[in-house]
Amino acid sequence: MTYDRIRTDQGTRPKRAFPSWVALVAMVALARPIAAQDSGWLPQMVPMDSMAARTPFGPGEHLVYNVKVGIFNVGQGHLTVEGTDWVRGRPTYRAVLGLDGSALFFSMSDKHTSYFDVHTLQSWRFVQDLNGSYTSFRHYEFYPDRDLWDREDNDEFGPMATDFPIDDVSILYFVRTLPLEVGDHYTFDTYSYFKEEGTPSR
Repeated sequence: MTYDRIRTDQGTRPKRAFPSWVALVAMVALARPIAAQDSGWLPQMVPMDSMAARTPFGPGEHLVYNVKVGIFNVGQGHLTVEGTDWVRGRPTYRAVLGLDGSALFFSMSDKHTSYFDVHTLQSWRFVQDLNGSYTSFRHYEFYPDRDLWDREDNDEFGPMATDFPIDDVSILYFVRTLPLEVGDHYTFDTYSYFKEEGTPSR
């Protein structure tokens, strides 16, 4: 995947009945939050893991954004690091991207939850719950050591396109750990949509 001037380009994705609000908010999230709460993740409040990746975020961070289509405000989105959880013995951040809004021909009340590794930042679980004009529920578990993704809600599974899965939410946090410079060009081979046929162009 390529980042150019702090923009995301996720390449070709499966067609949907409505725009990819994840991609839209990804661009907004990297640009300008309209409100932010102090994460408050001081060492005395949150046990520190000496093996954790160095990050500019932590449990309790809550960012709020306007969601726009062109010049029109259609709702709000938020990115929240709700806390930490364990997934199959691995410590993970539980991060949520929430989207709420409506316009003339659509409405949305979507929630995307990522469980990504505190140490490596790779994703172990991704849950997508879309409600509104377009509805969908997907629950993915990732097993990179077994070269397997498993969709829990319908028993679908298959080989992974990468050994370092990063989902639609954890990619936003992964990018924030990088020393990006405006105007520079960055290419990564780690981002995948889990399936070969859905993997963005690199």
